[in-house]
Amino acid sequence: MEDRPVTYSKQYIRELETENHNAEQLETELLSGKWAGKVLVFQDGSVSSIDPSATETPVQDALDVIGGGAGAITIPPGGVDEAAPVDVPDGGRHQLSGFGTASRVSTPASAIRFTSSGSTSHHGFILGDFNDDFTVRDVAIDGPGADVTTGDALHFTGSTRSPRFENVNLRNWGRDGIGDTDETDVKPFEMQLDGVGFWNIAGGGINLADNGVCNHATSLRFHDVGFLIDLGSGDFNIDTVNVGGSVTSDVQGACIRTTGSLRIGHINFEPAGTVDTADGIVLARFDGNVRIESVMLWNVTMGYVYRGDDPSSNWFGPAQVKTNSGATLTDNVVNLTGSVGDELSFYEGSASDVTSNVGTTALVPLADLSADYGV
Repeated sequence: MEDRPVTYSKQYIRELETENHNAEQLETELLSGKWAGKVLVFQDGSVSSIDPSATETPVQDALDVIGGGAGAITIPPGGVDEAAPVDVPDGGRHQLSGFGTASRVSTPASAIRFTSSGSTSHHGFILGDFNDDFTVRDVAIDGPGADVTTGDALHFTGSTRSPRFENVNLRNWGRDGIGDTDETDVKPFEMQLDGVGFWNIAGGGINLADNGVCNHATSLRFHDVGFLIDLGSGDFNIDTVNVGGSVTSDVQGACIRTTGSLRIGHINFEPAGTVDTADGIVLARFDGNVRIESVMLWNVTMGYVYRGDDPSSNWFGPAQVKTNSGATLTDNVVNLTGSVGDELSFYEGSASDVTSNVGTTALVPLADLSADYGV
């Protein structure tokens, strides 16, 4: 099969235009093959290139060229190998772009392939207190494998502000897709995830002890992960979650757990086989405030969809839980295992969907609007 030539959109060319390289000149040089296979750095009115065959750390080298300034980096089609974790320089504004994730199985159009393993400190990208406005789009961030010891694909060590990841696949990591140092003062603020996929992750897709404020995801995809999401305090707003492959559901018997505030618009849950838990998709505990608007279960056998087990948990939802003919709930939809105390919790379904194992200590286990208020 004849290889197709690499093409560049006019919009992409315009975004890379600099003072000394106008759009027409850029297009000519890019299409001429002058920079074929190179990592390009656009900064301060200039374009420079890094040859991945001449260095073991081409992405780190490119970021170091920008340093605390502002600039854009492009990863070539076919991707590059990176022999060490990438420590994003403090300050500045860094944008890293590729040419898409063509396939979740084969080598994508642009991949950064991290090759170091043997330690939980062998992360992909490391972001700290002064790595604000870091953007990655249209690339895969690959680890050496889920069956070896690694760190996280994206690892937060400080209060990073406004990191953004668009059309990014995190694949083949022995720890988590997005993780932190498990300290309560570590948090991303206003993190944006658009079309982020988690593939073949031994730990969790997202595992943050303190997930910060105003974090948002439009769509998340999970396939062959240990668990989906484990969040500490703070808040996270997620539009859609799509789940396939295997899920071992190992955050205290749940696939999703939060001790903060979590909203998910829709969960499409279609794992391969039985989820090994009787506690369901969501486990809310401590001061977790949860709103799930809809859930669709496909061909899965599990005990419950929801579990609440702490006096200060507050539930509102879901609006609906639907199953196909191959899905089975062996127990019920909601399992209350701890007192809900003085917090009002609402479930927008039938009272018969709720199992309470806390007796008279459950002051307000359910507010059934249709029964209590005739609506």
